[in-house]
Amino acid sequence: MKKYKKLKDQITAWGELFFKNRINLPFLLIPFFILFIFMDHAGGGAEAKAFVWKIICLFVSLTGYIVRIIVVGTSPKNTSGRNTKRQKADCLVTKGFYSVVRNPLYLANIIILTGFALFAGDITAWLLTIMLAYFYYEKIIFVEEEFLAQKFQKEFELWAQKTPMLFPQWGAWKASGRAFDLKRVLRKEYPGLMVIGMTFFGLNFIQDCFIYQRIYLDPFWSWFVIAVFMIWLILRTLKKYTKLLKSR
Repeated sequence: MKKYKKLKDQITAWGELFFKNRINLPFLLIPFFILFIFMDHAGGGAEAKAFVWKIICLFVSLTGYIVRIIVVGTSPKNTSGRNTKRQKADCLVTKGFYSVVRNPLYLANIIILTGFALFAGDITAWLLTIMLAYFYYEKIIFVEEEFLAQKFQKEFELWAQKTPMLFPQWGAWKASGRAFDLKRVLRKEYPGLMVIGMTFFGLNFIQDCFIYQRIYLDPFWSWFVIAVFMIWLILRTLKKYTKLLKSR
């Protein structure tokens, strides 16, 4: 029993640490992505990557981003947030994406990371990224669900018993029944788009440097990151200096 308690305390400590730094996972993985690019180039794979494959990888990451948008846009206030200081949940969300998976935002993040990993390397890079992401998010989920179990007790227990942690059970889908809150999405999710834009631009730049042995700015990815930056700048300005993005 003492060993179990010690293990639980260790997992909780890791979970609390990861929770406070949960928005930093993509940045922590960047050195691995660069390593994957170097290994791919050394093996002769970088040149073979067609532009269409890079677009497919972008589409994969944007799919994860769209999942985040839907979850955040249809969830009640003070749930599904980017808070890192403390746990908070005014209510237990069990509909929409939460009816098929308990952690849809982390699932969305893993889909986004999948696009990065496949862009940077191959299936091996993807598998390693998934393993690292699972290790990272599993600890956070442990801490978050301990909080939810204490606060919502039987309601959480019944929901958790029938809802998978990270692998969706699509047959259990229940509509959220809430109007989509576009202002909330624009206010909260614009940083994620910037991360996607900067990551793809940076990874492509590094790949091109390996291929051409010189500094090369691909026109498509350059314009893409400029467009993303403009969206980020506009939304950040509106959020910081106006009330246009405030939900009613």
